[in-house]
Amino acid sequence: MKKYLIILSFIASVSLVGCTNDRPEQMNITNTNQDPIVTDQDKESLQKENEELKLKLNELEAKLQEHDIAKEILNESFKLIGAMNDKNIDYLNSIMGPNVKFSEDSDKIITAKYGEMNFISIRMNELQYRGYVQQEEAEDKFQVFLARVYKEGNIAIYIDFIKVDDMWKYNGHVTN
Repeated sequence: MKKYLIILSFIASVSLVGCTNDRPEQMNITNTNQDPIVTDQDKESLQKENEELKLKLNELEAKLQEHDIAKEILNESFKLIGAMNDKNIDYLNSIMGPNVKFSEDSDKIITAKYGEMNFISIRMNELQYRGYVQQEEAEDKFQVFLARVYKEGNIAIYIDFIKVDDMWKYNGHVTN
């Protein structure tokens, strides 16, 4: 019984201490939402930082666009190699650039840049992506680096594309 009296008195004292008659308007509350003071130097610094961030954003957008082009051309490279393996002349004619000719009877490609070349004959499971190049001064040219990897070594393949009427076209290839 003694325990209950102690607990009851404790609860009563806590509830009495917690209650006050102070109203918020009577309390001394200061306004902490004051406008910060911005100096001309701060403005200049913020404007400079803003310009730097805009430049970085533009660079990132350009890299993203280049990455999207690389994906598109890499996919076209795989389709091109598949068409050469299957001897799909219709597809090859649809993707060839203005300076490329396909010889249907001899499986040869004739380009102004590289001359006469054989079709690329590679199984897709031997193909490895190595990289790409798009030169800043020639945004209409793109080169994909691939390799045929097998037990004895590898063969590098450089496939060129050129932009014609907003479409990427095959412009030849070279191997080592």
